[in-house]
Order: sequence, then structure tokens, then C-alpha cells
Amino acid sequence: MLLPKLENEQNLLQRIAQNDEQALAAIFFAYHHDLGSFVNTLLQDRESTLEVVQDVFLKLWLSREHLPEVTNFTGYLFILTRNYTLNKVRQLKKERVKHQQYVQSVENDYTDTSEPDLQQDTRDVLLNRAIHTLPPQQRKVFMLRQQGLKNPEIAQLLNISTTSVAKYQQLALQYLTEYVRAYSFILPLFLLLF
Repeated sequence: MLLPKLENEQNLLQRIAQNDEQALAAIFFAYHHDLGSFVNTLLQDRESTLEVVQDVFLKLWLSREHLPEVTNFTGYLFILTRNYTLNKVRQLKKERVKHQQYVQSVENDYTDTSEPDLQQDTRDVLLNRAIHTLPPQQRKVFMLRQQGLKNPEIAQLLNISTTSVAKYQQLALQYLTEYVRAYSFILPLFLLLF
């Protein structure tokens, strides 16, 4: 990715270092589109792309006192963007793996061929009961994910960030896993009594 160098770039960096938000806005408007295009080609997700670009410019602002020392700002900006993008790719991959592991563990917990119909009915009742005890936002996110919606779609529907959607989904999955495991241990004992 080749970023054009601004004529007054060093001046803008000096001003940013002195807490000039307008100078940061000038840098943002000069580079955000090119950075977003680069990030989106790798992530293929608009919400994640926006998060990465936002994080890059937040990092610039938070480390503004060091900006005047940067001799090749466009190279610095590219490396910063690349690193944040790679971190986002790793994060998304971990979330996918965790979700797949959860699905696999739930399937494994309920794989019993001795009484398939009773087991399936019990599992469905148990899972529905667990879902209804989730906090409202977690329940909404979980139900929308079960309908096949992706995090950006859920975020838009619920008017929350994709980060919040991912967190609610993670919390819901953890809770449901614990709930199902606890009751799957207790329920067979209860059924033996009757």
C-alpha cells in the first residue's frame, strides 16, 4: 500500500503532539480511506475494518508526543495499520475456534445412543430453560446468532457495537455451557429417583 505524503505532514505531526485535534482530523481525512481499503481487502468485514482504522488513529493520538520523532510517517502508519489488522485477524480466528469448540462440546455432551429421543427432548428443554435465564441482551444476541445472523448484522439490529455483540455471545456461550453441564449431571440422578 502506497500512501501519499502530505506537504505539511511534519507540521501536522508537531501540532498533534501539542494536542491539536484539528491536525489529527487533517491526518485522518488524508489517510483513512486508503487505510480502510487496505484493511477491508484483508478482513472482508466493514465493521472490523472500521474498528481497526479507529484503533490506528486512537493509537496515534495516545502516542502523539512521539510523532515528531517519526521520520517516515506513511511507513509508520502502514506498519501500525498492518499490525492492528493482523491482531484483528487473530482475534476473529480465536472467536471462530471458540465457537466451533463450544458447538462440538455441546454435541459431544449429548451424544448418547441408548435413548436418543428422550435425550434430545431433555437437551432441548434444558437448553431452552438456560436460554431464558440469560440476561436480555445476551439472549437477544444468542437467538439472533442461532438464526444465522453475523455479528455486524446483529450489532446494527440491536444498535450496539460488534465488539459488544461478540462479548455478549461469548458470555452467553459460557453460561449455557456451564448450565447444561451442571444440569446434565444432576438430571440423570433426578430421573433415577422417579
